[in-house]
Amino acid sequence: GGEEGVVWALDPRSGRLAVAAEGLEGPRGISVSGGVAVVAEEGASRISLLRAGGAAAAAPAFWEDDAPREGGGPPPQSGWCGLTGWEGSSVETILPKETALGWLGSPAGVACLAPGCRAVLVSDSGNNRLLRLSTNATDLQGPWRLELSAGPRDEGWEQRGSVDGPAEGARFAYPRGVAAVPAAGGEEEALVVSHDHTVRRLASSPGRRQGGRVDTLAGVADEPGGEDSCLPAGEGAARFKWPEGVATSHGGRLAWVADTWNHSVRVVVLASGKVFTVAGGAGEGAEDGGALASVGRPAARFREPAGVAVVEEPHGTARVFVSDTGNGAVREVTLSVAALLGET
Repeated sequence: GGEEGVVWALDPRSGRLAVAAEGLEGPRGISVSGGVAVVAEEGASRISLLRAGGAAAAAPAFWEDDAPREGGGPPPQSGWCGLTGWEGSSVETILPKETALGWLGSPAGVACLAPGCRAVLVSDSGNNRLLRLSTNATDLQGPWRLELSAGPRDEGWEQRGSVDGPAEGARFAYPRGVAAVPAAGGEEEALVVSHDHTVRRLASSPGRRQGGRVDTLAGVADEPGGEDSCLPAGEGAARFKWPEGVATSHGGRLAWVADTWNHSVRVVVLASGKVFTVAGGAGEGAEDGGALASVGRPAARFREPAGVAVVEEPHGTARVFVSDTGNGAVREVTLSVAALLGET
C-alpha cells in the first residue's frame, strides 16, 4: 500500500483488494467496460488503457493512488467504476500528451461511451474542453481517432468560461469527472462536473454534421453553495462547491456527485433536475453514522470526497461507494432510491 501511481481494485462484496496497475503518473479518472479500463493520467497528461489480466472477481470497484501515504493501505482518489478481476493487467498509452488537437492539459476524467471502451469521452481539464477518442478495432489496437466533443478547439487554459449551447461554442471551467448516460438511436450523452460548481449534460450525435449541445443540468455557474432544490438549474436552483466526481445509475435516471468542498454526496434526478444531499454535508469529518442526521443518530461526515461508484441492489436499494479522499478511506452509503425513481 501507499505506492505512487497505483490503481487498486476492490471487491465490495468480499473486501478483496488487489493491485490492478502501477507505475502510472497521477492517475485520476477511470472508466471500465468489457474487461478493459481507460485511465486519465493527470500527472503525465495522457490517456492509458488497462487490459484485465487476472481471474474474474465479483464486480469490484477501483480507485487510484497518485501520492505516497504514511501508515500503508491504499488511499482512494477519484474516478470509481465497477469492474472484474484485474491482477496483472497490462498498460498502454492510447493518447499521448501531444495530439493532433494540441497538448493535453492535465486530463481529469474519462467515460466509456461504447461497449469495450471503443469510444471514450476525455475531460481535458487544463484546456477547458471535452474530447472524444474512438477506434473501430474490436481488439482496441487502434488506430485511435481524436475529435473535439465540446469547448474550444485550440488548447489553452485562458479559454475558461461557463457557456451552454452548441458544443463548439460551449465553454467550461476546468471540467473534472465525466460519466456516460445511456442513450438510444446512435446518440451519446454524458455528464460533466466542473470547477464552476455545475453539473452539465453533453448530448451529441457522432458522425453527424449537426454536432452536439451542452446544457446545465444542476447548479449555478460561479455561485458555490450547498443548497438542495426541487427546481431545475437557474434561479433558486441547487448549488455545488468544487465537485470532482460523478457517476450514473439506474439506466441513467440518477446522477451521483462527489461534492468535494461541501464534504457531501449529492444525487441529481436527471428527468427533473432536482438535487438532494444523500450523505454528509454537515461539515468535514471522519465519523460514520446515518446518511443524514436524524433523531438519536448523527450524520456521517466526509472530508473532500472526490469520487463515487454505485452498485444497484434489488428492491430499490443502492450501495454508493465514496472515495473519501481527505480521510484516506473508502466509505459506503446504503439507501433506498425507490422514491427518487418514482416507484413509491
